[in-house]
Amino acid sequence: MTERPYHYVIVRTDLTLPQQLVQAAHASYEAGAAHGTPGWNGNMVMCQVASEEQLEELAQYMETEGIPHVVWREGDLNDQITSIATAPLQQEKRRLLQRLDLWRP
Repeated sequence: MTERPYHYVIVRTDLTLPQQLVQAAHASYEAGAAHGTPGWNGNMVMCQVASEEQLEELAQYMETEGIPHVVWREGDLNDQITSIATAPLQQEKRRLLQRLDLWRP
């Protein structure tokens, strides 16, 4: 049996709750457009970081580790990075994201 892939969405918690949800949706949509797989049937993991700086560091880490992802910049917030979403990941790449905190409102 093949392991189901996981799609990670990471959002900043220094945004309002409605903004967190909207920004996560933006990044998720863009990741689907960039890395989508027809008929994909996987899981989603929503995670959080505290700030734009932490998202920037995470994006650099993902780039270094070869984790396919998209970075969402919000034009209405002066082009700040507000969220990141990955392509569907298998276990080997998922292990690299174990340190992330799960999102909580």
